[in-house]
Amino acid sequence: ILEALSGSKHLLSRITKSTKTGDSKMAANVPQPVNDVDEILEAIRNLARDAQVTRSAHFIAAHSKNRFSKIFGVIVVVLNILIGSGMIERFSSQDAAADIIQVIAFAAAAFAGIQTFFNFQKQVECHTKSGGVYSSITHRINTLVAEYLEQPANRDAQMQSFKALEAEYLQANDDAVACIPTDKHFAAARAGIEARGGR
Repeated sequence: ILEALSGSKHLLSRITKSTKTGDSKMAANVPQPVNDVDEILEAIRNLARDAQVTRSAHFIAAHSKNRFSKIFGVIVVVLNILIGSGMIERFSSQDAAADIIQVIAFAAAAFAGIQTFFNFQKQVECHTKSGGVYSSITHRINTLVAEYLEQPANRDAQMQSFKALEAEYLQANDDAVACIPTDKHFAAARAGIEARGGR
């Protein structure tokens, strides 16, 4: 009887150890919950922040270029109207009027030349298009962050999505070389995002 009890205890001990080992292996295979120091999550958030700042910088630049385009356009129109209205001849002598008209015509041509040289409207279109691209990237990255936090079992698919979005972000940078926002635009973008609480 004692030998049988001893054998039973030995068998029970082996079963217990085996169960603990199996539980340990299963626990090792379960994805660990995300914490604030997760390097992958930090990389995703950094990409989201960069895309968000670049998006805002492009929209700010587009607004700025559009304002300049309108200002120069209005000046050119007003000067040409002034030349063709006859008001200068009415309030000035003939010789003085001729000189004034020449000066105004030169100014109108200069402003028109500046507008053509900087091609403000094309810059506006480029910045607006680029801002839309970065806006789409930002939205999808933020969605990825939410999935990463809520679905730890889908790490492989999430990593593939992250790599694809990172490649798309880098491609967007290459495509926007014709209309890169200035440091002033980037600073304004960061300030605006901070004022909106990171949005």
